[in-house]
Amino acid sequence: MKKFPAILFALCMLLALRPVTAHAEGQTIVHAGTVEELRSALADNTKIVLEGTDYSIGYLGVDGLNNVTIQGTEGTRILTEYEGNFALDIGNSDVVLEDISICLDPPEGSWHDTELFIVGLNAGSRLTLRNCRITGCLLSCAIGEGCSLTVKDTVFSGCAQGIMDMCTGEALFENCTFSGSGFGREDKKPLDHAIAWRGSWGNDGTLAFVNCVFENNGNAGFMESEWETEGSYALQNCTFSNNRWGEAADLGGPAVFLASAASDFVNGHILYVDGGILAYIGKQP
Repeated sequence: MKKFPAILFALCMLLALRPVTAHAEGQTIVHAGTVEELRSALADNTKIVLEGTDYSIGYLGVDGLNNVTIQGTEGTRILTEYEGNFALDIGNSDVVLEDISICLDPPEGSWHDTELFIVGLNAGSRLTLRNCRITGCLLSCAIGEGCSLTVKDTVFSGCAQGIMDMCTGEALFENCTFSGSGFGREDKKPLDHAIAWRGSWGNDGTLAFVNCVFENNGNAGFMESEWETEGSYALQNCTFSNNRWGEAADLGGPAVFLASAASDFVNGHILYVDGGILAYIGKQP
């Protein structure tokens, strides 16, 4: 008889660790404070609420699930050390990620040129990212047809290999910022990679960027392809600034101006030839 209170107490503690409530949109809300709880909570029609802490997932596969939301809170970070493969591998599933930072573990380490693949979509999966922050990334729709990717109000930075490797399906980026990408890990020199490109398995997808900002990236170009056909992509109301490092030739025009009579009445002024980076420093999102 004395064991009963102890068992009851243990059950109450387990329930307290993962409270479950109903959600108006037909989802069950589950609070996950650890990676193990996150993995075990993955199920159809589930909203998983994460705490404001780090989740070192390594690799997380989601397969055959519908109506799944993973919701972060202030300070939530998903960390992965899974270089060379996808941190999140989503197959035949419908998933939403909100208010989450995703980056390499440890986040303070060198993430340039790491080939860190953040998300892979395959087999008709649908993924939505809202208000996230992605550091050291690659989003891919390269495996299988029928993929759908929607990204809104999300910041991308430190992506050495590019932003988007897409072959099939549809992808939309809206109100996103892409900055500080396309630089080598050791020397921080620009890499010869585009911000987005078509992969080697085909080019049947459609890609659109709406109201997006591309600034201070090491990528002089925007799109490239490993195939002759480019597929289709659209840019609507997007802005581009300083998407490469300056070269010695960029100083030629200002030097000619200062050495000529055209600058005779220019005094007490410093002419910065920096692609606007000094105007950007301290104003990052």
